[in-house]
Amino acid sequence: MDVRPGDHTVVRLPADAPVPPGLLDVPGFVSVTRTPDELSIVCPTEHAPESADTQSGWRLLTVRGPLGSPSPASWPPCPGSWPPPV
Repeated sequence: MDVRPGDHTVVRLPADAPVPPGLLDVPGFVSVTRTPDELSIVCPTEHAPESADTQSGWRLLTVRGPLGSPSPASWPPCPGSWPPPV
């Protein structure tokens, strides 16, 4: 695992908020996720949109790969899964 340089900020906006203009053109890591409850953004701190709900000072971790893709048959059962294991 590697710690990438630079600070990142997590921003939470209302679910119906538009994606800030130019954000997807920012170099580096940018994540924009919309759910029924919010629009979540993770981006370099210097490009974070202003919002009342921000958390700055995050670091970006990357995992060295490639990672293997295990077969679903080898996954452990989820708690409460059906049918229960025999």
